[in-house]
Amino acid sequence: QYVYIDLGAQSSIDKVVVDWGDNYASQYEIQVSDDAESWNTVYKQNAGQGGTEECEFDTVQTQYVRLLCQEA
Repeated sequence: QYVYIDLGAQSSIDKVVVDWGDNYASQYEIQVSDDAESWNTVYKQNAGQGGTEECEFDTVQTQYVRLLCQEA
């Protein structure tokens, strides 16, 4: 499952903050795209703990950001 955000224009980002509720994915990826079709992974979490997680990575230029949750 995934959710993605359109930033509206090319933007520089270097962090995504995920604030999980009662349900959370322990394995997920933060991905970026210029066209919402071809995605590149910039951050991968294999042992998430829920709560608020700060996902920091090298600065990228992108328009779309996707949180891709994976089954354990």
